[in-house]
Formats: sequence, structure tokens, C-alpha cells
Amino acid sequence: MPILIAWVAATMLRPQLSSDQLDAWLTKDSRGQSCASCHSPDGIELTGFSKADISRRIARHQTGTTAASVLAVLSGRLDSKSDGLERRPLQPGAVLLPGSNPQRRDEQFLIELSKRYPALFKPVKTLADAQAMQAAILAIDLPSLPIGIQMDRLSEDQAHGPDHASIADWFPDVPVFDTDEIRDEARAYIANPSEDTLKALDQKVVSIAKPRDPFTTLALDKYRSLLVLQHEMRTGHQVKDFPTGNPFWRVAEFGRVYHESDYKTLGVPEDISQVKRMDTTLHDQMKQIRLPWYWLGWTRDPSLTKSGPMRETIRADYFCKYLEEDGPYMGHELFMLTRKLAEQNRSPIVVGEPWEIQYSFFLANTPLIQREPKIAQAQSLFRDLAVNSFKMSLLLLEKDLQTRKRTIRPVPQASQIKFLSQYLKDIGKPEDVLVNRVLVALKATPTQ
Repeated sequence: MPILIAWVAATMLRPQLSSDQLDAWLTKDSRGQSCASCHSPDGIELTGFSKADISRRIARHQTGTTAASVLAVLSGRLDSKSDGLERRPLQPGAVLLPGSNPQRRDEQFLIELSKRYPALFKPVKTLADAQAMQAAILAIDLPSLPIGIQMDRLSEDQAHGPDHASIADWFPDVPVFDTDEIRDEARAYIANPSEDTLKALDQKVVSIAKPRDPFTTLALDKYRSLLVLQHEMRTGHQVKDFPTGNPFWRVAEFGRVYHESDYKTLGVPEDISQVKRMDTTLHDQMKQIRLPWYWLGWTRDPSLTKSGPMRETIRADYFCKYLEEDGPYMGHELFMLTRKLAEQNRSPIVVGEPWEIQYSFFLANTPLIQREPKIAQAQSLFRDLAVNSFKMSLLLLEKDLQTRKRTIRPVPQASQIKFLSQYLKDIGKPEDVLVNRVLVALKATPTQ
């Protein structure tokens, strides 16, 4: 994958850790915390950080020969001229689209999408056209598509100023498991970094972790996300299968659930609260966490059928909510929902279950015409994509009803269809014949 090439190339040149080096990496400090409590089994993700930063961090936990041994583990990876603090892992397309605010970047996203994938904007008139659009959007490599949402930094270090005093990064702030218990799995993974050994390590961490409160639960989900990141750095292959749950989505859910909370309720240690400024900026930090991690979680599970059993997750309710509230990113939301529906049509949520139209809050909210982009070019592209998305969904639903001769949740679906029909009328592109035909078929089809 292009966005991982640089990391992978750098990784391949490094020798594997010796047994003594791995022991040093797993050596606990006075608080029972080792390097592996918050970092990968060999610290590969720290490639490019400055020696001064790493030495200062090591000194918080280890001294003397142990500190020297830990630093030796990272030998050859550090760079006095590089600033690893500015790294934002897995930023789609490896670049943030230009724009001074979310609206401007959302407009650029629509423009970029039209340049890269013009097939998405070719008028949909027939079922064959709808199927062609479905195939086109399913073929898009999501990690390579630049977006206007900025991912979180790999590391936030308050020593570099108040702008870096945040928990909105990849590293856990507190340990949640005993690293002595992962020695065998860590050794096996370092010796053979495959998806099987990665999953074995991940599953062992989950089985021994002891989250005590929301904050340590976040630490566990960050750690699991970091394991995925470092594996992709090491191999260049994207991890999509999460037997123990999608950790990216879980991090985003933390930002959603606790955005009105306080650091004491979360269980944040007093020393962490002070250095991360959580007594004054917790709400902003939750905002920094939720939307980027929702996007990362979605790119690993575009159908949103493997990230949790809640209907709110499968419908993308909260994802849509924050795409609008933390943006607005209306173009991103439309694209995400169109891809999600295309995925769910291809692979049903439950094998054999009928497919349904579900655009979540994108439709069941303030009239869409009041929320679309205002700049002429972006608005035109948004309308073209929306028309195609809606017609694709209507035609695919009609086909599904004819094929399966069963439906699910017909009343909510009919409501969604009426909302999208109203928008098509509002922009002067009504589809009354198609809409009425699908509504009649929906009503006449038995409910599963």
C-alpha cells in the first residue's frame, strides 16, 4: 500500500531483536510498567523520533544499564533531525486535503473524488447503471483516498508545548496488562510477524488485560490499535479482520460516550490529568478523538457489520452525527453512506437477510437541501453524487425485493425513501415514477 511504503522500507533494513534486547524492552520500572506496556513488541513505531525525546522518555522509567539497553533496542531508528511528533499515522492518501476549515476541506473532497472516480458522477438511469456505480465505489481503496478529516498524531508530548498536551494520540497513557504474560507471544510475533502471530498476541492481551474504568479501557483499545499499526508498518498489508472487535471503532466510541464527562469519572490518574490538561480541555480532546477514529474504523469495516452489534453502529448513526456536528463534512458523509450501502448489498448483515435502504441521520434530519455545500462547484458535485446514490439504492432495493420476495423494516425504509424523494424534488430532479414503483413494491412484499 502506497502510504506504508516508506515505513516498510525502513523496517526491512533492521535486524530482529536479540533475546537480551527483548528482555530489556520488557523490563518493568518501579511502577510495574515496561516499554511494551504502551509500545509495540520492539518499538518499531518510534522510527524517526529524535534521540533526545526518546532518551527523556526512557528516563521517566529506567536508569543506568537498563536505560542504555532500552535505547539500544531503538538504535538505528532514531533521527536527530526528524520530528516523529508530527506523524499522523494512516492519514488516508498520506495527505490532508487543503482548506482552512472542515467545510472547505469537504468541498475539496468532492472535487478530488470527481477527478479520481468520474464513474461515480455518471448519471444512473437503469439497474445496470446502478450496478456499475456499485462496482465502481466498491473498487475504491479507502486508505489511499485523501480526505479532509485530520487523523490524530502518533504521539502527543506535553514537553513540546500545550498544543501537545492531549490524549488524542495512539499511545496508551496507563498500562492495562502485565507484560511478563506476553513474552512468549511477543517473541513469536517478532520472529514471524504474520497475521496469525499478530492475532495471537492481540488475543492474549485482551485475555489478560484488566481495565478498571473508562480510561484504562481506552488504553487497551489504543494498544490494540497500535498493534495493528505497527504490523502494517512492518508488512505493508492492511489488517481488516478483528476477532476481538474493531479497536479503531472502540476508540471513537470512547470519544462519543464520554465527551461530556470529567477526568475523575473516567478514572484518569491525577498526574496524567495535569500533564494532559484534562481538567480544562477534556471536551475538545474527545472531539479530536471521535471522528478520525470513526473514519479509521470504517475503512477497516466499510459495511459496519463487524464493529459491534448495535443497530446504531450498522446504520452509522453516531458516525453521521459527528460528520455533521464536527464538520460539516456532508460530502464525506454522502460518500461513506453510499459505500456502506453498496457493501451491505454485496454482503448482507445476516446471510440471507433482505437488504434495506438506510441513510441514517443524513436523511432523517433537517431537510438535506439546507445542509448541502454552498459553493457552486461543490454543491453541483454533491447533488450529482446524491442523485446517483439515491437512484442506485432505489434500483438495488427494487432488485432485492424482486429476488428475495421478502423485506425488513418496511416502514423506516419507506420513510427514508420519502425523504430522499423530497430532496430530489427540491433540487429539480424528481424521480416520482421510480420512487412510487419502489414504494408500491416495498408495501406489497412480505416482511421477514
